[in-house]
Amino acid sequence: MDITLQHIVLASASPRRLEILRAHGIEPQVLTPEVDEEVLAATLPGGLLPEELAQQLALLKAEAVYEQLQGSSLVPEDALILAADTIVCHAELGMLGKPVDHADAVRMLQALCNTEHKVVTGVALIDLATERRVTLADVTTVHFGAYGLEEIEDYLSSEPPFDKAGSYAIQGMWGKQVLKIEGDLENVIGLPYYRLNALLSNSAQSLQQLLL
Repeated sequence: MDITLQHIVLASASPRRLEILRAHGIEPQVLTPEVDEEVLAATLPGGLLPEELAQQLALLKAEAVYEQLQGSSLVPEDALILAADTIVCHAELGMLGKPVDHADAVRMLQALCNTEHKVVTGVALIDLATERRVTLADVTTVHFGAYGLEEIEDYLSSEPPFDKAGSYAIQGMWGKQVLKIEGDLENVIGLPYYRLNALLSNSAQSLQQLLL
């Protein structure tokens, strides 16, 4: 299956995920989930691994849009709902989501200084035709170099961090702090397209077989 031929409903307000899909020739229909992400996270059991948590949060976002579409003719009956959630994992701070305020963003970036961390993006798909669901997760390791508070403040004044897991966007000016990336860059930006495309382009199986 060629994902570029599918009608994709992007269940996300993230401009970065939209940009990734467009870069690969996909113009999705965007429907933002009407949910509070903190409330969503609170509904999940404790002790989940980052990969599990990211997948579950992505699925809850997809489910929210699925519910919004019930009884609606806004999308084709065979459309795919696509949602994602990104988490930054640090050895000392644990799992980092989006900062709650400026001080929280500074705290995160100071902790990430001169260390490595992992970026986990969970993806969820719902096939409207079959109502089947599938999730996946991808992990990328990012190594930051050394920087100071002045550089953090300059960055935060230029690029608001409040919609970014870990308080940074790797494709922006903060990218100069990256020493090395192990894994997929697009996963860090917000959507592991190569994993998504591999899933949907599997020539040996139909989407209906994949979405178990």
